[in-house]
Parts: sequence; structure tokens; C-alpha cells
Amino acid sequence: MDDDKFMRKTLYLEMKNYYSVFQACSAEDAFNFLSRHAVNVILMDINLPEMDGITALTKSRKKYPEIEVIMISVIKEAETVVKAIKAGAYKINRLLPKSIFWDLPLTGLSLSR
Repeated sequence: MDDDKFMRKTLYLEMKNYYSVFQACSAEDAFNFLSRHAVNVILMDINLPEMDGITALTKSRKKYPEIEVIMISVIKEAETVVKAIKAGAYKINRLLPKSIFWDLPLTGLSLSR
């Protein structure tokens, strides 16, 4: 879930050979999809139109607690990262900015809760 079309397309192209992937440009689009389909993981930006990523994360954790959420963003402020983790985002062993997806195979991410 990302409002940046380039980022959505890049992640889609990297992941489509390994996973069934759905793209959403807003939280509303994502929640409409989630109401009809089973999903295991959401990659979500913090900056989203209409509903910010932290609010969308909180809503998704309440409504779909079985779905893990990985926050991706260009935001590097510790306060925002802590808010995302407290809201239920997966903790990644180090802060991963969006730019890491250009160089890192997605199958190699190490995640912990």
C-alpha cells in the first residue's frame, strides 16, 4: 500500500514471481480488497492520502490481527518508527528505507515481532 505509483510498481515487479500481489494506492482501496480476500502480509507506507499509514496500521491490526504489516517509508524520524512499532508493525532488524528495495532481494528480509 503506497500512494507512490513508482514504488508500487517496483515492489510489484520484484514480488510477483514469488507471491500473489495486490497493489493499493490508499488505505480505503486496501481495506476494500481485504474485505474480500485473504492476505498474509501488507507492505504499507506511512505517508498515505486520506488516512495516514499509522492510522491504517492501527485499523488493520484491530480488524485483521492475523495479517502482519511491514511499514516502508522514506521517513527516518525515530518517533514515527516507534509509533509504527507500537501500533503493531513488524520490527525489522534495522531501519529499512524504501531505497533498500532497489538493492535487496525481498526473499532475504529478516523479520521479528
